[in-house]
Amino acid sequence: MTGSRLLVIGVALLSAIGAIQAMYGPLFPQFRTLFGLGDAQAGALVSAHFVGSFAGIALWVVGESRAASRGVLAFSAALFTCGSASLAVAPTWHLALAAACLIGLGSGCLVLGVNRLFATSYGRKSNAMLNLVNAAFSIAAISGPIAVGLAGQEDKRWLFAVPGVLSLVILPILLGTRPPGTRPSGTPSTGIREASPDRPVAIKTGALWPAGLFMALFLLYVATEAGIGAWEATYLMSRSYSEAAAASWTGGFWAAIAATRICVAPLSTRIRPHLMVTSSLTIAAVGLALAAVPGLESAAFVLTGLGMAAVFPTSFAWLTQTLSASSIGGFVMAAAMVGGFSGPPLVGSLVARYGIDTVPWALSGLAVACVLCAAMLRRVLPR
Repeated sequence: MTGSRLLVIGVALLSAIGAIQAMYGPLFPQFRTLFGLGDAQAGALVSAHFVGSFAGIALWVVGESRAASRGVLAFSAALFTCGSASLAVAPTWHLALAAACLIGLGSGCLVLGVNRLFATSYGRKSNAMLNLVNAAFSIAAISGPIAVGLAGQEDKRWLFAVPGVLSLVILPILLGTRPPGTRPSGTPSTGIREASPDRPVAIKTGALWPAGLFMALFLLYVATEAGIGAWEATYLMSRSYSEAAAASWTGGFWAAIAATRICVAPLSTRIRPHLMVTSSLTIAAVGLALAAVPGLESAAFVLTGLGMAAVFPTSFAWLTQTLSASSIGGFVMAAAMVGGFSGPPLVGSLVARYGIDTVPWALSGLAVACVLCAAMLRRVLPR
């Protein structure tokens, strides 16, 4: 697989996933109106998405599949498209939940496959390329909330079908691409180190503790990110922001992530991963705490986006550089999906009990726990 074609596939797929995930939260008010739901019930839509993602990754890990397989990626993209179209027209709440689960089933496999490809295909530049391709996720995530804010007052669920169309368009490219690690006879090397098929590798006893910490780090990080995506708009509306303004500021959070990932990409080859991850998470924790201060809410979420930007791709590169067992990546990504479907309802349960003002404190607590995991990883991994 050539570097340019891999980049096109990665950017397109992560863009589709980023756009659809960022639309859930801003569309909560409409789902509440259409189906007569409470705040916590609407949050179940995000949980259903990440339950599907977890199931897809778990099946992939158990089956010891090739994360780079064009067939698996193409099938996952098709599932994503079907789920997106179904959610756009779902007539009942239960069917909407099923559609979100189907979207998650496809997107979980796609996120794992794309990140594994980029972590293993660019050598020393993998960290930079991971930040770059994940910036596509965040750039697309900007458009989701903004589109919701501009779509008027009618049924806006049709917006879910748009990322599905992008996923559908990329299918021919996927199906026409040779699996990584294979080239036609006589074809010269492209200069990019090809990703090799995953092989079951036993995790050494000494690696269990850092592997567990990486799983905890990804779980907590994705719980924080999903919690922000699900609850930022609702929280801002409780602070007298209009629905359109709240959706736009949610887009601002994703814009901050996108811009920072692009800027960080060239620096990531010079800054050690542990330093970048720990400092970024500290900024995010401070930003979320500041969101509780009246008048600073929107700016604080933008600051949080600046802090969170480099965490996911840099942590994945850190994992790849320090733990050689290829199977660990699947388990870590599965843990991330657990964070995705547990984070929003956890925040929702606190909101139901203590009120909407608990949102920034709950999210800041999750970010602080991420900082602790990163600090512990620094202590247990080889210097």
